[in-house]
Amino acid sequence: MRSNTEQGFRRVHRGGTRGPTWCDGFAKPDLVAPGHRLLGAAAATQQLYSGHPELRQTISGRPYPTLSGTSMAAGVVSGTVALLIQEARATYGAMPPPNALKAMLQVSAFHMTDAASQPCHVLAQGAGALNTMGALQLAQAINPTVPVGSSWLVVNVTQSTTIDGQNIVWGDLSLSNAFSQSLGVLTTTR
Repeated sequence: MRSNTEQGFRRVHRGGTRGPTWCDGFAKPDLVAPGHRLLGAAAATQQLYSGHPELRQTISGRPYPTLSGTSMAAGVVSGTVALLIQEARATYGAMPPPNALKAMLQVSAFHMTDAASQPCHVLAQGAGALNTMGALQLAQAINPTVPVGSSWLVVNVTQSTTIDGQNIVWGDLSLSNAFSQSLGVLTTTR
């Protein structure tokens, strides 16, 4: 297992999809999440597992294939969103609207680099790499029960996250600063 300090979690996989979208030209992706070579549960009789021995692993007698792609990354993002909802409900007794959840993920994201350690283009990384710890900080600081038109940010937020002893500043600081000063964009669609 590679240490987080090696920055592997902040690199875009070469096989990842790049934007813009084909039919409407939207900038994508919104965010990049871990989805490369993740273990997934499997039955030994499943075609994907039985037909691809190069993907197989057995841990404590249970079969697991090592898979990559958006299907694997989707579970990571869904789990993060579930944690954000749980945190907001525990702190404020309410769930943030979907656009606030998306903003929490994007504002707290880390900038990414390619294999040559060069910054990735926005059409390769979107807002950056998923930062669950940073998004949870925002879920604790944003009160979705305040009146429309009021600032949702009720606690100051440090716009960096420490992982494995390394302090990493969140992605687009201009976006983060605008987010911190006014969450009006989020209040319009509650």
